[in-house]
Amino acid sequence: MRAITVFLAIIVLLHSVSAQECEVNLRDNAESVEAVVESCYGVGTYSLGGRYGDEWKTLSFNYPRPWKGSFTSYKIDDTVFCTSPDPRNCTQTDDFVSAEPAVYGDRISLSWIIEGVSITQTFRLVENKTVIEYVFGNQDSVNHSIGLRIHLDTMLGVNDGAPIYIPADGLKTVETLYEGDSIGFGYFKAYNQPEKPTIVSTGVFDPAQSMTQPAKFVIAEWKKSKDTAWEYIPQGLNITGDSSILSYYDIGVISPGEDRSVAFSYGGGQPILRNDNRYVGVAEIVLDKITGRYCPDEQVTFKVDVLSIGVERYASAYLIVESEGEVYYNKSQTYLFPKDDVKTLEYNWFLGEHETDRSYTISAVLVNDSSTLDVYKKTDGIRVELGKCGNPIVEAGKKAGVGILLILAYLAGVLAVAAFIVFLAYLWMNRGEVEFTKYVDGEQVFVKVENKTLKTMRNAEIEDPLPENSEVKVQTMDVLRSSNQLRWAIGDIKPGKSATLEYWVRDGHAYGTSKLKWDGGERDI
Repeated sequence: MRAITVFLAIIVLLHSVSAQECEVNLRDNAESVEAVVESCYGVGTYSLGGRYGDEWKTLSFNYPRPWKGSFTSYKIDDTVFCTSPDPRNCTQTDDFVSAEPAVYGDRISLSWIIEGVSITQTFRLVENKTVIEYVFGNQDSVNHSIGLRIHLDTMLGVNDGAPIYIPADGLKTVETLYEGDSIGFGYFKAYNQPEKPTIVSTGVFDPAQSMTQPAKFVIAEWKKSKDTAWEYIPQGLNITGDSSILSYYDIGVISPGEDRSVAFSYGGGQPILRNDNRYVGVAEIVLDKITGRYCPDEQVTFKVDVLSIGVERYASAYLIVESEGEVYYNKSQTYLFPKDDVKTLEYNWFLGEHETDRSYTISAVLVNDSSTLDVYKKTDGIRVELGKCGNPIVEAGKKAGVGILLILAYLAGVLAVAAFIVFLAYLWMNRGEVEFTKYVDGEQVFVKVENKTLKTMRNAEIEDPLPENSEVKVQTMDVLRSSNQLRWAIGDIKPGKSATLEYWVRDGHAYGTSKLKWDGGERDI
């Protein structure tokens, strides 16, 4: 009996040693976050955890051990490769590992070389989140088309079926698909219990926070999604038994020698309601444009999320838009808000004309029986920047009118003197120059034209080249894009005014020669 006991103890010890040898972990006690990565079989699969009070809690399944159910799929041309052995019809990536997981300072890094494409996956601890970053490099002599899918098996504490909160769409307990314009949110939240959450996680892909917006996002039932290598079609299944999220990224075609990257973060988060003691309140205000940038005469659509905990409650939700002490919009909706669920209210406001740049503060105020239940404010939530809009509306210049009056006066006199004055006026109006500049700030590219003459630039237009099939997000309104070029018909630019073409491009490459054209002139840079 003793021999059997010793034998079993040795097996347990060997298993423990083996498990420890097959994982690489990185913990930041100050920031309350930990990542654990598999290094033996299913290399690159992982689990994530966070500290809540004095205890470390699960944010993805199987923490603090790595888990094959949280994995990555790489689509290279028409072939899908997976870091997990679970998915069907997928080539596992273990045979392609070029650098095994290891800790380098504040991160865990590992690499593969697959079909001539180098892939580096990094787990980096930042504040209370783990940033998972992928860098793709084409080491081949031909182009490759690249896609990425992140499959995360969410688990909050002991709740393996964590509901998912989507700003402007509420609390999701069934499978849901978002793609294209429906991905107007920059984050999602998951939590262990809707009535009074004690463990909350937040996933972020907002470009404003240096993350990458996915082309498609799926809330799924894990037992079904885990078997898929790439495409997963939601079937409307309930996720409260076992939830997962899938983020799809279209990296595009990468040329030889070119690199591209994707970043996503996941970790601890604040409750949906900002005040832990509040039982009803405004969870979020979401605009139909994630950047918050608009042009004159555009309609702004607001969505306000309200959560009532424990019981249903009647309340009125006011949406107020103000700037420099003046209220421009004030509307309310009264609703019986359901218990333990998020209700989304929609408001619409027409901006109207603007003669100058302006920013607006948005407030959502929740009122019941004349008492204020909650106030949620977004300072500078809306920004109107005329230089980033086509045909900006500005005040008319006065010097041109004076010049015309002088010319008309002298035309009534001596023709020779009038001709001389016209000539001087022409020189005066055309003094100064048109400045045309292009610069890069991180992954943001700015192409700016500034009219420093005293003459209006008529029918101004910018043409800016792009690498073929590059990943680009344009912030400026009314810009046309072809496969290898952006074209912005600005219109007229008054003296002393400017216009800026702004866009985000993968890796921030300022590519090729930009062209500016207007009636009577052109510039290259």
